[in-house]
Amino acid sequence: MVSTPVAPTVSVVVPCFNGARFVGEAVASALAQTHRDLEVVVVDDGSTDDSAARVRALGDPRVRVVAQANAGVAAARNRGAAEARGDYLAFLDQDDSWLPEKLARQLARFAERPAAGIVYCDGFIVSEHGAVLDTWGARYRLPAGHVFEALASRCVIPVSTLVLPRATFEAVGGFRGFRYVEDLDLILRVAAGHPIEMVATPLARYRIHPGSETRRLGLEVATDELLALYQDLMATYPTRRAHIAAALGRNLRDAAKTAVYERRDALARRYFSEALRYRRGLDVRMFAVLARVAPGLLRAGRTLVRALRGPRGPAPGHAP
Repeated sequence: MVSTPVAPTVSVVVPCFNGARFVGEAVASALAQTHRDLEVVVVDDGSTDDSAARVRALGDPRVRVVAQANAGVAAARNRGAAEARGDYLAFLDQDDSWLPEKLARQLARFAERPAAGIVYCDGFIVSEHGAVLDTWGARYRLPAGHVFEALASRCVIPVSTLVLPRATFEAVGGFRGFRYVEDLDLILRVAAGHPIEMVATPLARYRIHPGSETRRLGLEVATDELLALYQDLMATYPTRRAHIAAALGRNLRDAAKTAVYERRDALARRYFSEALRYRRGLDVRMFAVLARVAPGLLRAGRTLVRALRGPRGPAPGHAP
């Protein structure tokens, strides 16, 4: 009689597209978890490099590689979730990594807060070569509880830091077809109906490098998707429309400022115009005027601020 393999507690889903440089480190960090009852599902999303071979070379029976034609990160994560057998899903991007106690600490929080829709953790922001630049908690307030509005204003949950029940993921429909805001979209749909819990210790490493998906897609794709997502959220959650609109206005303002800094003044004017539809605060109006009459002043101010604060990465799910 053939026995059925016992399902693991956690399925770690790693979408991978030409990730040979970092994916081995990412998967090795999952396998090094102190919570050993897990599987790692690596979805090779049409890679043309030796990513899959590097993963298989790790030689751990808990790892499965699933190949598909290139369909994008949202589809790759959904494929991994469909292949998963665990009660919980954890997503790990190919260029990020975890500290050994991450999953154990998050599962312990689920045991304390079984109604939670997501448990996430603080994380280190690291350079291309792994040097620690900062932590999310040092830069942003990390909210917990019923925090839909806070996360709509600024999402501070990189996808590589979260764990959620597979039943919750399936109930909200998984990732939708966005390329940039797919993680923000999922997080907000979960937060709309569930409390979000957080482990304050940095237990993940979020890597900033020129080839990352966030930087590759660019400002226009990111902002246009963000606009489409928030318009959809306003239609889906009409009682929260005012707050979502204000958050959209702030994000469009920030995208317009970025366009000014990139010397794309026509795009900046477009985004400031859109921002004023949703948020007519003094901050938006002031920046809109400066963008028209003195964009160089905004650029000089930003250069000074960056020199004072050092390198920073974009918040996940928001325009770079």
